[in-house]
Amino acid sequence: MELNGTRYEFSSTAELTDSFDTCKLFARGDGGWTTWANAKAQVYSFSISRAGVLQLNFIPCLDDTGTPCMYDTVSHTAFYNKGTGDFLYKLSMPETKQLPYGYYPLSYLESTGPQWIDTGFTSATAGEIVLDAQSFGDRNNGFAGASTAWDADDSFYIRQVYSANTIRFVVGKRSHELAFTLNSRNKIRFSKNRVILNEREILINSDTYVPSSAPFMLFSSGRAYNFCGRIFSAQLYDISNQLVRDFQPCLDDKGVPCMYDFVSGKSFYNKDTGSNFLYEIPAEIAMLPATMALREEKVEYGILTENGLRRLYHPAKKLYFLPAQLTAYALENGYKPIIENEKPTDGNWTPVWTETEDEIILTWEEINEDEYTENWG
Repeated sequence: MELNGTRYEFSSTAELTDSFDTCKLFARGDGGWTTWANAKAQVYSFSISRAGVLQLNFIPCLDDTGTPCMYDTVSHTAFYNKGTGDFLYKLSMPETKQLPYGYYPLSYLESTGPQWIDTGFTSATAGEIVLDAQSFGDRNNGFAGASTAWDADDSFYIRQVYSANTIRFVVGKRSHELAFTLNSRNKIRFSKNRVILNEREILINSDTYVPSSAPFMLFSSGRAYNFCGRIFSAQLYDISNQLVRDFQPCLDDKGVPCMYDFVSGKSFYNKDTGSNFLYEIPAEIAMLPATMALREEKVEYGILTENGLRRLYHPAKKLYFLPAQLTAYALENGYKPIIENEKPTDGNWTPVWTETEDEIILTWEEINEDEYTENWG
């Protein structure tokens, strides 16, 4: 046992049951003592492991109906109060942001020009955009924003100015420019009354601005200019200064690049019908094949189903689920693809695994009725 960083050892001859049925949170699980065994306490997190494998991992939260509960990130199940009354709670932003199961963090998304994302907000409802971004080339690069035309009254966007090392911030028919280094990475905070570019701040005159329903975009300034460059992160605030989008570049559980929003819990994808975003796998993850695993199971040659993800086998006898875009890297680092032949629907069959130098093949061998009855009953 460990308490506040100090480890304690103890022994017991008591027999432990192999289940969590009698394990309680906020109470002792010893039957008739419930009159005094319930706890008045605050629980910030709770987890249970067995033989070093995480079994339960509780996070305090409100569900989609506003009911306080403990959400288990292992089983993806919400656990609710079994007693009387309601839990008290305090709202807070999570210290660490967690992508959904099967999502894979990226360093950035990169647009080559046509790709863009609709944030779900408009010129009228978007209040402030915060970007960590890098533009490429000497061209009119529209980082983000909304407009129905390049000089429209509803313009609220950021763009790099062609043939000048400046970034232009446009609100209505007013524009404000700040110098920057071409092809550099920049921290930008832009609202309808001020700009902060890499810690340089200016105030903005927005007297000509007229709000509209023009969509507020990432990788584009609306009807005006698209973007060639990278966005490492983006946050969007509404007109009441509430955080409404907190974007993390990632691959979804099917290996498709997107921006995941920690506020709405939704994924936002490229709206262009052509090629998709380019991206980079974080170096600290790409260095080690084992850390690429979205989930791993210690098996010999088991079949594990995961929709949209490629099954790969590692020589350390672990199956890894990886997005399709990562398989090339994985195969270069000792992983083997599993080739599965479909199991026949009639008769009795047993799996037969064959490992070659390049792959692992699953075939099915028919079992006669007597052998099936003897071995499988």
